[in-house]
Amino acid sequence: MRATSILAFPAAIGGGAAGRATGVRIVAVLVRAMHLARSLGLALVLWWVVAAWLHRPLSLPTPWPVLSTWWSLAADGELARQTLVSLRRLAIAYILAAVIGIPLGFAMGLWRSVDRAAGPIVNAVRAISGIAWIPLAVVWFGVSEALPVFIIGYGALFPFVLNAQAAMTNRDARLSTVARTLGAGRVRIALMIVLPAALPYLLIGARIALGLAWMSIIAAELLGAPSGLGYSIEYSRMLQQTPRMLAWILWVGAAGYLLDAVVRSLFAWLAPWSGAGRLARGAR
Repeated sequence: MRATSILAFPAAIGGGAAGRATGVRIVAVLVRAMHLARSLGLALVLWWVVAAWLHRPLSLPTPWPVLSTWWSLAADGELARQTLVSLRRLAIAYILAAVIGIPLGFAMGLWRSVDRAAGPIVNAVRAISGIAWIPLAVVWFGVSEALPVFIIGYGALFPFVLNAQAAMTNRDARLSTVARTLGAGRVRIALMIVLPAALPYLLIGARIALGLAWMSIIAAELLGAPSGLGYSIEYSRMLQQTPRMLAWILWVGAAGYLLDAVVRSLFAWLAPWSGAGRLARGAR
């Protein structure tokens, strides 16, 4: 499609402002799809060239056997089953991390005594990789559902804590004072002033936490889970089925991209006025 055709497309959707806005959104989606297709095509060509040059199918097969294996996994439902298992663990751990981390971060940002007591512990513990806890977690929980949930929650906890603390530390207390002077109660101040100001920080923390949680779940399932995406990768490696293993690995990347896209959409929807919301709209 020529550039002039793309620019003229919104006008063809409808003559009114609503039609033009719909056309602009459709064009934006098409442009992003073309950019994504171009990037994927370039990656596939590069992959094929390297695989053909190495000529070691056990180490790096060409794209076709991997993609055909992925299609077989999707067709027989195995891809969906293992993905749902991992997403269930992710949801449980992510919600627990948010429920614990956000109130703790708020308390650390509001009261200096809490920050002095909890801050050193938080900063020391968050420096320890979640993978380092896996051997001990195996002793605590065994190979069970609790082990990956613990590792995922650990990875997601600290972005929630630190961004919630930053939200309270950087808030403009004068706005709350003015609202209180005008007769606003605590609940209204919290909902109308504190929460909108804190929301961009919380959304950024949620995005970082999601990325860390997704990486953590694969590591935890590789070593200490009887099912899930990480387990599927390790099982394929044990059987020396490299195309199947790469199919799972590529799906992990694609699923992580989709999850991040959902969070970016929440940025633009929940906090369009903030820098985070504008950045999310530009990144999609």
